[in-house]
Amino acid sequence: MMRGFIGGAVVALIAMVAFFMATGEMQQTISDKDSQIGALSKQVAQLVAENERLKSALAKVEAEQERMARQNEEMRRTLATIKATGKVPGSGLPPK
Repeated sequence: MMRGFIGGAVVALIAMVAFFMATGEMQQTISDKDSQIGALSKQVAQLVAENERLKSALAKVEAEQERMARQNEEMRRTLATIKATGKVPGSGLPPK
């Protein structure tokens, strides 16, 4: 009877030690994952900020592209008018 009690106590003690060791490893894993999450969150924030900056820069470039396309079309019309009439539109002066 005493042997069974001692054997059960030894098994229980081994199980407790294994449980505490496993718990310690899980805590370390959780701590590592928390660190990774923090680093990735910081990286995401940086990428979001860079994305916003790039969107702003793209909007400026697109606006400039549209302005230049309008100016180019206006110049084409002016050149077509000059070729057709021989006069510069809006100047009222004859060509030289």
